Amino acid sequence: MKIQTGWSLYAQDQDRPELLSLITTGHQEVEKDTGRMIEQYKMWSSDLTDEELGKVITLLARGNVFAQNIAKDLRLELAERPARAEQRRLNLQLRRDELARTEERLLRQGLDQLGGAGDTWDGRRDRITAWWREVKVAELAETWAAALAGDRMTARQVNNESVLGGDFDIRNNHHRLDRAWDRKITLDRTLNGVRKRLDPRHFDDPGTGRNRKGELGLHDLSGSLLHGTRVPLSIYAQLKPYANATVVFMPAPTERDAQIFNAIQSLKTVTEGDVKLMREMRNRFTRLRLAQATDMHTYLLNLNEVRDGEPVVRYGHSGLIRRAGQKTEVNVDDIDIATRRTNALEHHVVLAQDGGQVVNEVVIVYREHASALFPVFAEWNKAKSHFTVLNRDTGAPTKAHITDDGKWVG
Repeated sequence: MKIQTGWSLYAQDQDRPELLSLITTGHQEVEKDTGRMIEQYKMWSSDLTDEELGKVITLLARGNVFAQNIAKDLRLELAERPARAEQRRLNLQLRRDELARTEERLLRQGLDQLGGAGDTWDGRRDRITAWWREVKVAELAETWAAALAGDRMTARQVNNESVLGGDFDIRNNHHRLDRAWDRKITLDRTLNGVRKRLDPRHFDDPGTGRNRKGELGLHDLSGSLLHGTRVPLSIYAQLKPYANATVVFMPAPTERDAQIFNAIQSLKTVTEGDVKLMREMRNRFTRLRLAQATDMHTYLLNLNEVRDGEPVVRYGHSGLIRRAGQKTEVNVDDIDIATRRTNALEHHVVLAQDGGQVVNEVVIVYREHASALFPVFAEWNKAKSHFTVLNRDTGAPTKAHITDDGKWVG
């Protein structure tokens, strides 16, 4: 049964807080109309444990006639659960097995494409160094047309109207309902924040070696992956409907490079030089961290299991998904979140999936790009139906523009 927050209106006044606490996920999402953070609730009664469902039934049974009728239907569902438990277990195991096969395949592909042998840097060090040089050479030669035609162009919209950003509290993923675990963080969502993410010195201070990501709020940001080979092609139609926004266009790496980088991270470093190069690559390699064919309905969480430890801030570890073959969205589980990671390593699957939405969502790790062209800042010109390219440093309009069907002019 679809869960409705309106159920609380049918319950007794004293029961409403407990009822809402039972059906909340503990996560939040952005309300599109206001930009405020709002509570995210469980979508279906099947998302409730047997104990939670029993408590919901008890609370609704004490309410008015509407609540009592809902409780009656939920009692039937609870009674039928034992017969369906084995099928649910099998379905869950099938999903876990498929995920494991995908993770293993992508790791193997990355290692094979990297070359060398073994599970440490000793057997692959020369190949890692050579690959990293090749990445930066390829970035220098990157063009708008090649990135768009390769379905690798990402787009993020930045405006000054959002209430999000700056200093605010986020929830702990492991203690979402306990406000004592909330931690204050900084998030720079501005265009200047994108510029700061391009400077590797902010992630490895030359004087101290300190990573200033948390201090400066340079966490991952969300965006969309453009389907550059869609026919007919409209870039504007693939963007979220944010008014007065500057669009940041940035190429994602090729799937080959994403998979090789993933493979390198699985290898054990041996020397101090290995550790130094690994840190350099993480600080200078723009990449996708997560990807989903539909809006994730997610926000930032602290993944650190230590209450007073340094916050481990991640975007994309909550929210909703429309799984393959399903007509409705459901709350994500750990398998869905892990699948968002594998999607980022073979992003074509996101563009190939029919999630019922034109706009997908990706989580972008903005870092240095060797090309002087990227990232491209642009604004939509409604009158001319094109994107005016802006000077990246000053924000002033240039003579160049991008047509809605993806052609660079000027």
